[in-house]
Amino acid sequence: MKRPDALLSFSLPGLGQLAQKRPAAALAFFFAFAILLSIARQFWMVPLLCVAAGLETLRFPLAQFPDKNLRRAYGFVAGLGFLSWMSLSASYFLPLRTQSSLAQDVERLREDYFNCRRIGAQSDAAALYCLKSGPSAGLVDPWGHSYELSLSDGFFLIRSLGPDGQSGTADDSLYRTFLKSSETP
Repeated sequence: MKRPDALLSFSLPGLGQLAQKRPAAALAFFFAFAILLSIARQFWMVPLLCVAAGLETLRFPLAQFPDKNLRRAYGFVAGLGFLSWMSLSASYFLPLRTQSSLAQDVERLREDYFNCRRIGAQSDAAALYCLKSGPSAGLVDPWGHSYELSLSDGFFLIRSLGPDGQSGTADDSLYRTFLKSSETP
């Protein structure tokens, strides 16, 4: 391989810059990587950042790895970085994982709704209010959006807004549960 430093940045943004002894650039890429994954949760941008870091590394002279152990250490860290961002972004790209997560959340919301009815909510509307302010109040869908909960024509409706976060678009998921009581607002 002619450019191991570029491969390092393609695997983990900033690692190639660190190998080139450019700590400011390395920290900038590491910081961008951390923000994308932990704060912004923009997993789809991680591969783009890796490519940008790798290409940016190619603009500078080849990093020298005089010590064989140092070369192995960088390779090990690059491998770990690559596996880390792949595993973190895999859940975003895998529809089965998303559907499984949605199904678990919907089941929890349904159970909590009927628990609210059992513990004393006198109407479906009161049970819905109990649910929105109670145990499931902070529950969010796999994209970080709150579920929309409503009652309509004898059904308890749970809507996930999908990746775009907008209600009424094609990526929404709507779940209906028939209510034995016909009382709805």
